[in-house]
Amino acid sequence: MKSIDRGGRGLMITMAVLFGVCFLQATYWVIDQDRHAQRVHSQLIGLLEDEVRWANQVLDPETRALWSQQHPHLRVVEGQVVIDPARLESLDRERNSRINRYRWEGGFFLVVLLLGTGVLIRTLRQHGILLRRQRNFLASVGHELKSPLASIKLAAETLELRRPDPDSVARISGRMLQDVARLEGFVDNILETSRLDAGSHPLHRQELALEPLVGELVESMRTRYPEVRIDFQREHGATIFADVQATRAVVQNLLDNACKSIRAAAHGHVTVTLRSVESTVHLEVLDEGLGFDPKEASRLFERFYRTGDEMTRTTKGSGLGLYIAHSAMELEGGKLRAHSEGAGMGALFVAEWPTYSRTEALA
Repeated sequence: MKSIDRGGRGLMITMAVLFGVCFLQATYWVIDQDRHAQRVHSQLIGLLEDEVRWANQVLDPETRALWSQQHPHLRVVEGQVVIDPARLESLDRERNSRINRYRWEGGFFLVVLLLGTGVLIRTLRQHGILLRRQRNFLASVGHELKSPLASIKLAAETLELRRPDPDSVARISGRMLQDVARLEGFVDNILETSRLDAGSHPLHRQELALEPLVGELVESMRTRYPEVRIDFQREHGATIFADVQATRAVVQNLLDNACKSIRAAAHGHVTVTLRSVESTVHLEVLDEGLGFDPKEASRLFERFYRTGDEMTRTTKGSGLGLYIAHSAMELEGGKLRAHSEGAGMGALFVAEWPTYSRTEALA
């Protein structure tokens, strides 16, 4: 991928050089055509002046009058042949029109070239960003798979070699189950992303009470992140018409993201609020963790997007959780918003489901 990055930078440099050459060429062409138009204009004026000079030197006054009548671009004034001012104005207009046309054509060419170069550079930059995210994702895959596998291997070796007491066996088994759940969640996110990208995510909507589902996942997160305090403020009877698996993916990824933020910040807690707001049901997940730059709010839901570099980042993840949550909310006709005052200021994620009736949802 580094070679691809170098190739992309080389192409950008080549395009910049090409644009510079084309700019100089177009500028030279405009200047050259300007000079050519001026030269032709001067030559025409010179020919007319020669003609006037010859007529005044060779012809007598009476013949000059007859001769000027046969040449409409000439006039006789006080016995002298002169160039008709209207003809001079016509030549000036023709010259200026030609020069302006060349300038407009050259300018249009440069604008089109500049826009095309800008689009290409933007495309290459986006390609480079995607490559960086893919590198981060691959590094994350290695970390997310290797860490729990190493932990499971160590636990299995401990059970095999040391023959621990029942309490230790229960503790080690619990840790193994947590590692397996972590692996399972990671693989599920990858598979879910593949289905979303392929557009093969059928929804099976049904009436769904959010309170028990959110409560179940909150308890699951409390077990998975015992060091993180999670407060759940609920409103009884919050019901939506939605796909169970899609809704579970939204809630689970929002909770997991908040708990990871608290763990990385090593302080604060998570507050989960479920409430009805007019014709919608809101799930608000507020954490006092890492936070983010407000400018990044919309980019958080892009696939593979994570701030910083994977090799120096301490938080775990693949950059797929929020992408999956956002995509699932779009499929359900809902919204997912993110807000933060800045780095270190915590973050608020709000999922909004419309409270469709069964008839409205199936219409």
